[in-house]
Amino acid sequence: MKRILIVLVCVLAVMTATARADIVVRDDDQRFEGEIVAENADAVSIDTVIATVRTTLKVPRSEVKSIEKKPVPPGFFEPPPAPSRISDPKAFGAQDTLYLEVPIVGKFGEAVYADGVAQVLAYAKRNRVRHVVFNIDSTGWNNIDEAGDVYRAMKKYQPDITYHALIRNCLGDALAVALMCDTVNLLPGAKVGGAPGNLTDASKTREAEDEEVLRRQIAEDVVNHMRERGKPGTVVRAMIDPVDPLAVWRNKEGAIVSGSAPPEDLPADRLIIRNAPGEVLVLLHDQLIKLGMPAFDGKTSDLGKVLNLPNWRLESDYGRKALTDIVAAKQKVVRFDTAVKTNISRRETTGRAFQHNLQMAAQYDPSKATYGMQSHHGWGWGWGGGDGSGESNLFTQESQQKWQRLTDTCMMYLQRAAQAALAMKRLDEEAVKLGLEPTYKPGDLALTAQDMETRYNTLKAERDKRGK
Repeated sequence: MKRILIVLVCVLAVMTATARADIVVRDDDQRFEGEIVAENADAVSIDTVIATVRTTLKVPRSEVKSIEKKPVPPGFFEPPPAPSRISDPKAFGAQDTLYLEVPIVGKFGEAVYADGVAQVLAYAKRNRVRHVVFNIDSTGWNNIDEAGDVYRAMKKYQPDITYHALIRNCLGDALAVALMCDTVNLLPGAKVGGAPGNLTDASKTREAEDEEVLRRQIAEDVVNHMRERGKPGTVVRAMIDPVDPLAVWRNKEGAIVSGSAPPEDLPADRLIIRNAPGEVLVLLHDQLIKLGMPAFDGKTSDLGKVLNLPNWRLESDYGRKALTDIVAAKQKVVRFDTAVKTNISRRETTGRAFQHNLQMAAQYDPSKATYGMQSHHGWGWGWGGGDGSGESNLFTQESQQKWQRLTDTCMMYLQRAAQAALAMKRLDEEAVKLGLEPTYKPGDLALTAQDMETRYNTLKAERDKRGK
């Protein structure tokens, strides 16, 4: 009997250990609920949810006010379910095409939040509302974190929902919405593009440089996503990351063609876009129409007729209400929670940017390419290549240009990788201060940055190399 009791106690202990949550209260009265995963004399680490993001937080013992034990609520680590349908199903028929309307109006991070957009999309999926219309009137690079989160939320729900955009102004952050939409209609005077300004301004602050890393990686994500959907991404890149010159025109057959420069004999009326490197592309209404985007002068309720969707009906005002409510809710969010969520999101994107630029630098490594050499008609007396082959050790003019072109591109990506590494180093330092685990071990990024600097300086010294 005693042995049975011991076994029961052990079983209960295991069950309690695996089915128990903890509450850690800091000395500023902020509470973190979850499961303690590590504990010593210096700190307490708790697996918890902060601002909808699950993470492990390390709280110094000196800041711990109290620890409370309690059972784990069912589904504690699961996101809350979307609300049930707020409209009356009896008011609609099976033949109706239901939609929700979402206003993307004002600045991201002030009037537009990704959490609000995600709530609308979750509601639409749960309640089988297959269409969401975004009314876009937003300008400026105001909050790249919210823009990135909106893009990811829309990508998550895209298989279940068709997105439509009605655009008046879509400059900067709002591109994250428009570029994910399946249909785009232009209101009178519409503008679409990056926010005006030069992203390569050498005088920008460290914070702006770090945000540039994020923006470039988001541009890479969007361009790749568009290519997967069979859409060109060159125009999009010029709006967010204008590295290369871009020209777009219509050829004699009327087809839209793009390249680094238009043909010299192209009539002016067939040129649609000409954009210089480093110049953020902004397209005006007339240019957008020439690119094939349809003009629209009406209300959201008129869009169904344009899209040939029968019985186009607004399911409810949930789309507008969710974004209004989230603005009020965000005012109550603890600043610490926002900082943690932002840090985690930025490290994920910056880490991908770091790896992507390293891969691209390796791809354009000039030492891995093949080159033609100048030929000399020698008589086998050591002229030319010294072996009687008639080939010298000097590049042809075309090969030297190729070497320089690859070198310049490789150096650019090394610079971008170094910029991302510095941004990640700062984010890791911030993460430690917040009580989060850093992405890289201390010193790893510094060593990598040193290697990149050595490689960059070698390339720079050999840029004008004439041959082997």
